[in-house]
Amino acid sequence: MVCWSLWNRRNNWVWNMIAGLVFGAHASALNILHDWKRSQTKKHSSRPVISSSPRRWFPPPQGWIKVNIDAAIFEATGSIWISSVIRNDAGEFIRARVQRISANMQPRETEAFSLKEALSWTKDLNLK
Repeated sequence: MVCWSLWNRRNNWVWNMIAGLVFGAHASALNILHDWKRSQTKKHSSRPVISSSPRRWFPPPQGWIKVNIDAAIFEATGSIWISSVIRNDAGEFIRARVQRISANMQPRETEAFSLKEALSWTKDLNLK
């Protein structure tokens, strides 16, 4: 959690020129840890976090790309993180993207939002 927090703060400085306080990394790490612990409790969700059936990634048909998405909710910070990974028909990495968005959404809304953003991104990249 600390490494993630430091990496995120470093990226905020490098890409957005936003400098944070030294103590902010520690507080951010504690918030992320709190959210993670809360997501692991049965009281928080009646559905299991991990699927009981094994899943395996398969490449798309020849000439196609595949975009995998994911999303995470961080209630303590009032934000969601969405990510997308694009791979070709050989399973080779093309591009990836991660975004932090200030929002308060339910899990299904967050996943739907991640899908919408991935579709917009592929359209902007002129990928079909």
